[in-house]
Amino acid sequence: STTVNEAAPCTVTAAISSSADTICPQDSAILTASGGATYLWSNGSTTASIKVPAGTYTVTATAAAGCTAFKSKSIVSRVNSFPTGITTTNVFGSSAKISWLKTTCATGYRIRYRTVGTTTWKYAVVGDTNTKTLSALTALTNYEYQISSLFGTLTSTYGALKTFTTLCNCPVPSVTATIVSNAKVNFSWVDESCSIRHTIQYRKFGVTAWTTKNVGDSVTYLLAGGLTPNTVYQFRSKVDCNTAATFNSGYSAIGTFTTPLRVGNTTFTGTLNCYPNPSNGQFTVAIPQTGVLKVYNILMQEVYNQIITNTEKTINLNLQDMTSGLYLLELTSNDQKYLSKIEIQK
Repeated sequence: STTVNEAAPCTVTAAISSSADTICPQDSAILTASGGATYLWSNGSTTASIKVPAGTYTVTATAAAGCTAFKSKSIVSRVNSFPTGITTTNVFGSSAKISWLKTTCATGYRIRYRTVGTTTWKYAVVGDTNTKTLSALTALTNYEYQISSLFGTLTSTYGALKTFTTLCNCPVPSVTATIVSNAKVNFSWVDESCSIRHTIQYRKFGVTAWTTKNVGDSVTYLLAGGLTPNTVYQFRSKVDCNTAATFNSGYSAIGTFTTPLRVGNTTFTGTLNCYPNPSNGQFTVAIPQTGVLKVYNILMQEVYNQIITNTEKTINLNLQDMTSGLYLLELTSNDQKYLSKIEIQK
């Protein structure tokens, strides 16, 4: 008799596992096949594991005996979309703040903007944030802009067109202080087209607190009374360019004026030219005429006194033993007075 041994049937079952079923547009997933001795993927790879972007992939698993089986797996990509919830705030003369809701998976954003009616775009790219302040804009100008999302090297389409209009520049005002009497001074300025309120502050030299006066739009002067005769005052000013005062010029540099001692007798003649200023305490002072030269500290205490008897054009003033800070230089000659603010820095 004859005995026949039949070969066992060839069977194979293919399977695929995935590191993620849904991924960001810029990311990849790892697919791992099992069940066979060798593998062939639809993308041509022959390893058991492959790293792939979103898409559908099929693997052919082959058993050692040669039979085959197939398995497919889909990896879904999240939506590659532009940001939403776009708003424009803090619009001033040369800047505007843009905000948006972050897009899932986005690694950054690209903003393009231009003057309405022009064809050339300017671009700004930011990282994983939801705000951007556009700067170096032109005052009183209509702008339009769009935002796209970045996903690594991928970019979404641009969203809907948005617009805003810049305000004026809100410049720092130039204010002149004119002595009216020994107790009054008139502050005057040229009205700017976009200012809606002027603020004037003044105080005695050496005093910390300011007296603040607000003046409405179109008014170009402020008459301040109740001042102390023969006293040095400081003043500064600013303008507000919106009703909330959140858009303003900021305060100007501090100026000075001196009320006269008597009505009809103007003791303040002019300012002294003193340089370098600030300095380490060594100054050169231009002397217009003979008289008494005094130096006061910020508390208006006399700290230096010199009689000028000659008519030389300049003198060397050595205050190097004084501490750092602001000082008032005063030259008195008969009924005339010259002043200058100096600063020692060490």
